[in-house]
Amino acid sequence: MSNEQKRDEFDKFKASFVGSEAETVIASWVKSKEDAPIFTPLDISNLDKTIDILSRLNDAKILTAHNVTSPTLFGVMVAGKLGGTGNELVTAYQIFRATETLPNRYHIVESVNRVLSTVGYDKINISIIEESIDLESIKGANTTDIPQDQ
Repeated sequence: MSNEQKRDEFDKFKASFVGSEAETVIASWVKSKEDAPIFTPLDISNLDKTIDILSRLNDAKILTAHNVTSPTLFGVMVAGKLGGTGNELVTAYQIFRATETLPNRYHIVESVNRVLSTVGYDKINISIIEESIDLESIKGANTTDIPQDQ
C-alpha cells in the first residue's frame, strides 16, 4: 500500500470509533505478524499511590542533589508534620548557607575581583557586607537558644 492508501484506510478505521476513544487508536502497517509491535496495557489499579510515591521520591532526589538539609527551608511540606519550628528553619538555613551559599559566593566574588584587576580596575574590590538576621523581631517565632551568625 502507498502512504496515501494507508492514510485513507486509517481514517476509515478511525471513523468507526466515536466519543472520547476515537483519538486513542493506533494503526501499525507491518509486513508480517512477527513484526507487529506489542502493546501492554498498564495496571492502573494503584496508579494514585504510584504517582504519589514517585512525586515524593522526585522531591527527595531534587533536595538531596542540592544538598538541602531540611525540606522546610524551601517550603516543601513533610508528611506527618503540622509545621516546622523556627529553630528547625533557622538551623536548616544556617547549615545550607555555610555548606552551599558561602563557599560558592566566595569563589564568585574572588573571580570577579581577579577579572577587574586584570582589566585595569585594581582599585575596585567587590565585597559583601553581611546583614545579621534579628530573630527576636519575628513575631511568634520559636527561636530560643539559636546561635546567631557571627
